[in-house]
Amino acid sequence: GTYIRSSGEITNISVGTSGSDITINDGSGDLPIRIWNSTGIDISGLSAGDTLTVTAVMDIFNSSAQLIPGYQDELVEGTLNNPPVISNILQTPATPTSGNPVNISADITDDSAVAAAWLIYSVNNGAADSTAMSNSGGTRYAADIPAQPAGAAVSYFLKAIDDDGAQSVSESFEYTVIDPQLNTPPTISSVTQSPAQPEAGQQVQVVATISDDGAVPVRRLFYNVNGAAFDSTSMNFIGLDRYVGFIPGQNSEDSVSYFVKAVDDSGAVAISDTFSYVIPGADITPIAQIQANPSAFTTVTIEGIVTLAAGTTITTRTDAYVQDESGRGINIFSADPPDPLLARGNRVRITGTVEEFQGVTEITNYTIQLISTDNPLPAPLVLTTSGAGNTDLEGTYVQTSGLITDIATFTDATNIVIDDGSGGVLVRVWGSTGIDVSGFTTGQPLTVTAVMDIFSGAAQLTPSVQSELSSQISGNRPPVISKVSHTPALPRTTENVTVSADVVDDSNVSSVKLLYSLNGAAFDSVSMSNISGSTYQAEISAQPEGTQVAYFIKATDDSGAVSLSPTRTFIFTDAEPGEPHLLITEIAVVPTDGEFVEIFNPTNQTIDLSDYYLTDATFAGGNTYY
Repeated sequence: GTYIRSSGEITNISVGTSGSDITINDGSGDLPIRIWNSTGIDISGLSAGDTLTVTAVMDIFNSSAQLIPGYQDELVEGTLNNPPVISNILQTPATPTSGNPVNISADITDDSAVAAAWLIYSVNNGAADSTAMSNSGGTRYAADIPAQPAGAAVSYFLKAIDDDGAQSVSESFEYTVIDPQLNTPPTISSVTQSPAQPEAGQQVQVVATISDDGAVPVRRLFYNVNGAAFDSTSMNFIGLDRYVGFIPGQNSEDSVSYFVKAVDDSGAVAISDTFSYVIPGADITPIAQIQANPSAFTTVTIEGIVTLAAGTTITTRTDAYVQDESGRGINIFSADPPDPLLARGNRVRITGTVEEFQGVTEITNYTIQLISTDNPLPAPLVLTTSGAGNTDLEGTYVQTSGLITDIATFTDATNIVIDDGSGGVLVRVWGSTGIDVSGFTTGQPLTVTAVMDIFSGAAQLTPSVQSELSSQISGNRPPVISKVSHTPALPRTTENVTVSADVVDDSNVSSVKLLYSLNGAAFDSVSMSNISGSTYQAEISAQPEGTQVAYFIKATDDSGAVSLSPTRTFIFTDAEPGEPHLLITEIAVVPTDGEFVEIFNPTNQTIDLSDYYLTDATFAGGNTYY
């Protein structure tokens, strides 16, 4: 939608029935130009190898950019030069008095170099005079208009030329020189703003006291944002020489400067000091921190890339996923129709309420700010099929490969199960995505790159575009993490805890890290040492009474594939064990061939296990256990 200019060499011209397509490239990449026949633009004189400058609106077709010129003069053979840009012109003093020169300064920039700048002025509509402007530092240029007698009417403008000869001329300004003995300019004092520290989107009220020996018909509040050109708004009388104006709300991290200008009925001008404030940045919470302990959060602000767009799988409401640099994703939910800002590849900032629904961590009742579009998606976390089904990773963009073991077709979706030998994972392909699964059969290899969602407490991968399914096995298998344990199982406040795990890979393990969180805080990380064979260990230092620890293992191989173990927890306590009892302290259900349950006796008394059973189910008959 933006009106832009670009130059490059024509690399291709294609003529169609309704229009022609031209591709130009300046060495940075191809840019398509669409010339519709209905514009009447003549391109018969253009050929491949010519240099072409195009000035046009940037449109999007099939998710790709194209410039769409509408007029003949928006196509020019050769490379055009942009003229200098003149901005932020400042006159000092604002109310010139007889016998004193007037300083004029401005910012002058160019895409090449500024060769010269002049201040051109005339007095009482006489012949124009000029003086060269000197660079006073950075992009700032300045020059003086000589002192003039009282009553002199002075008009002036600026002219700049770059090293390629392109010129710019500013708008004209004027002032009248006054006799300081005859007229006193207004006095501006007690400039205040409310609130003193504005939040994002919050309007700012500026109040100033303006007094004069006559009337003050002009009172304006000037403001700029992030150093851009000044805008202005009128200030209204509210009593006792006090006037009020308002600065619109701005975005997080914007810097705002402002001043007050007053002109009395004799033309005398006063300008206040310049004031400024900065909108504080949003307090961004990493998604991984939210997912580690959702109950610890109520209202949060996140920023990340949309990995699963709203309206892709569920078309009647907003159901999308966003992932940030912490490597974790989260569901964005609303009963309203799909939010168009939650489009795949958009970078968004969202503030809302953290809720849990059937195992899914959601942000609801949200507001959203679009940061940018067409961003690449985060690199997927490469996992085994069983690892991709780890519900601790809910919302994360993952990749896994395996053989198709089952395909089931329903009216609204197709369910595919793949397994690499570590345990199967369900792939849910919604019909609303338009993904074609007709070519997939049982026994065929399949690589899936998708967000891991949860339905009825079970994991499912939810691809959203055709390219997220590939009938080939990914070339690299991630490490396999097993036999994760910590010792002692119930640590006291004086004891360090040793965490151990076995990690193997079909190539080489490049790093193994222990990530742990204390009482739901952000995860810390420590490298695990290879103590022997495939066994790695690291320690968590002793913590105060009641400290709850959550931890998991992250392993990376030399090709960058990553595995994460399930999250485990324990509590530091000095409480006495009490009556004889048993605790189930470890359960592992993946991989299938490595299932185990650890039973721990926290007391110093012997417990007879003859009447204890571990069971998944009981059957009719009462005494048969499975």
